[in-house]
Amino acid sequence: REGADYRDKAAQVAIEAVRKACVLGMRMSELAGGSGGKAVKDDLSPVTIADYAIQSLIEQELSEKGLLSDGTPLIAEEDAGNMEFDATEVGKLVNSVVPTPTPTETTTTTEAEDEDDARKQRWWILDPIDGTKGLVSPNLADQYVIGLCLVEEGQPVVGVMGLPNWAKCDLDEEEVCGQGILIAAQKGRGTVAMAVDEDGEGVGASHPGELVSVDGSRTFEEATLLMSKSQDFFDDSLLLGRAYRGRKPKKVLKACCGSLVKYAAVALGLCSLYIEHPVKGKEDLKVWDHASGVLCVTEAGGTVSDLGGDPLFLGKTPCSHFRPGGLGVICSNGRFHPEVVSKLGAEVDR
Repeated sequence: REGADYRDKAAQVAIEAVRKACVLGMRMSELAGGSGGKAVKDDLSPVTIADYAIQSLIEQELSEKGLLSDGTPLIAEEDAGNMEFDATEVGKLVNSVVPTPTPTETTTTTEAEDEDDARKQRWWILDPIDGTKGLVSPNLADQYVIGLCLVEEGQPVVGVMGLPNWAKCDLDEEEVCGQGILIAAQKGRGTVAMAVDEDGEGVGASHPGELVSVDGSRTFEEATLLMSKSQDFFDDSLLLGRAYRGRKPKKVLKACCGSLVKYAAVALGLCSLYIEHPVKGKEDLKVWDHASGVLCVTEAGGTVSDLGGDPLFLGKTPCSHFRPGGLGVICSNGRFHPEVVSKLGAEVDR
């Protein structure tokens, strides 16, 4: 089935920006893993020149289309002030995909907002590369995701995830028609997926895409559980293992890297359940690791909640972190979500 072609401007621009970012990611995968393209942040997580180039590209795209302002800012993961790479080189990489516009080409006007929209708190959330370890990994099946989301009054209303390396992913057994995949959702209008290639063909803002939906598993025993490669379902240190002791899902898959690839797998119907377990000393979660994925899953028919069963609230005002109830997240196809909430809640209360 084809998706709707009545997206508003924000959704169209977001899709086109992430498409271009996917092309840049495909072209940069080897460079990012080289000694000149990788560094380590203060929290010891890796960062590459690709992170900064993709962030710069998307910020440029949103700005040129009049979608960034003091009232609608961009909250992004990387801090350009702490960048350890040559800004000129970053600019060259961006311009290889999106040439710098001349003054006559630059968008100087912004579409008028209606009075209700103008009063709403809106902001963009960007993770230029969620799962940087996947970008630099020698394992070709490892993934990384470009996640862009427009948040309004604490809830995502436009969400786009780009997976430039999806054709090599071992989660999807079906043949992929492109090198990568782009998943997009707009509140109330469903979730669509479309192929994207390094030559930039196969997807665009006007492409309707194909509507996708979560899988039909009705019970935990019928479900396909998705976990990080470092986790083990039978590990008693995890809430899920303790909550479902004596019961097993139909299948357990593992994926690397980052949270957004797990949201993508649920939205595409490749798995039924993903749990972001509480981590000691990590009470607040990064908004950009979840925002775009939340909308893509819910618009595909799934459910995303905190451990108490409440929808995730991403903040009253633009922010980089949020604190879910129970300090964890449940992402599922929705069909047995209440049972998971009940089981995990019982373990949290012990």
